[in-house]
Amino acid sequence: SRYTCGILTFSQAAATAIFVLGALLAPQIAGLFTKGFSPEGQALTAFYLRLAFSYAVFSSGISILEAYLQYHGRFYAPVLTGYLYNFGIIAVALLAAVTSHYLLAGGMLLGYVLRWLADLLCARKSGLRFRPCLPQGDAARRTVQLALPVFLSSSMYSINTFVDKSLAAGLPEGSVSALNYGYLLLTLISGLTGSVVLTILYPKLTQAASRGDEEGYQFMLRESASVLLLIGVPFTLGILAFSGEAVQVVYERGAFTGASTSLTASAFLCYGLGLTFLMLADLLTRVCYTRQDTKTPIYCSLVSISVNIVLDLLLVRGMEHRGLALATSLAALANLLALSAAIRKKYPQLQLLPPVGKLARIVLCAAAAVGCAVGVFRLAQLVWMPRVCYLGLAVLAAAAVYLALLRAMKFEELALLRQLRKE
Repeated sequence: SRYTCGILTFSQAAATAIFVLGALLAPQIAGLFTKGFSPEGQALTAFYLRLAFSYAVFSSGISILEAYLQYHGRFYAPVLTGYLYNFGIIAVALLAAVTSHYLLAGGMLLGYVLRWLADLLCARKSGLRFRPCLPQGDAARRTVQLALPVFLSSSMYSINTFVDKSLAAGLPEGSVSALNYGYLLLTLISGLTGSVVLTILYPKLTQAASRGDEEGYQFMLRESASVLLLIGVPFTLGILAFSGEAVQVVYERGAFTGASTSLTASAFLCYGLGLTFLMLADLLTRVCYTRQDTKTPIYCSLVSISVNIVLDLLLVRGMEHRGLALATSLAALANLLALSAAIRKKYPQLQLLPPVGKLARIVLCAAAAVGCAVGVFRLAQLVWMPRVCYLGLAVLAAAAVYLALLRAMKFEELALLRQLRKE
């Protein structure tokens, strides 16, 4: 439609202007974070910063195209195109392991490009015929007014990881690569789990809000939070138990040695501590959007960025790159707490998270499943097989035990997951 074309034109033009400006000023911006670094470290930071600005060109278009697809009832198309994003990251990460760390950031760019192209193709099949034009009408102007706050708040985690990598450039060799590899692995997990669930559930929240169905909205919010906890908690505990083994299976080959695995595993573990916080914060951010409230996520993002910078400076001295990753996870928790407090103040009728008793049961089931996985992993090592098989058997055992315990405790969210799978 002309409305979608206008919004898409505006967003792509604005993102391109930001990219050009950021690319030109990258050395100056990088200099703010790299005082005392070697010329090579400053150049590396500026290089990564230019690539980071290029992401905006495609991510802005992806957001609009996927919203268009969801509006037309195509919920699984964005999920499937999201796999292309993860494919690009993994492909380039594996290539970088045997070539140069300069390629690492290019994995995310390739992933964004593939996802943008796939979303555009799917949108064309749904009837979108893109023609550049300016946004027109009150609805278009209102959307443009809301777009900038949404863009700023959604950039929070990218800003935090950029600050991490900038400070890591002054640490021992391999620190930047370890943060990149650990973050890419976390992105893969979140992209294949929580992001998929939110992509399907978010339109249901939006529809309930637009109908004024507060009871239905509350139900979907409560169920969405429970489902994300059911996914996030076991994965977080799994990362704590198997961070080293996961990094070894995915990355360790060629120039990626055992020392590289140790560095990356510690970064992955610290990033993984924030996985559930990130999922829940994403849900609460979308709650604000369904209420046409784009300012609250910005304020909360500023809190998160401030916490991240302060903790980076405090933790980097004693924990080096691990402290930077841990600071990002704690900043995600700060963002979640800030969002929860702000939403409770504005909308006191909303129940944001499930009861403490249900959360305790989820943690208990997840801990039992991961404990079983550890036992299976150790027993499997008594018989020689490829190392990926050890981890695979442990994951299968954890999944079987976890599902059995959830059914035994009669978690009603399992029915919702089955329903979503059929849609």
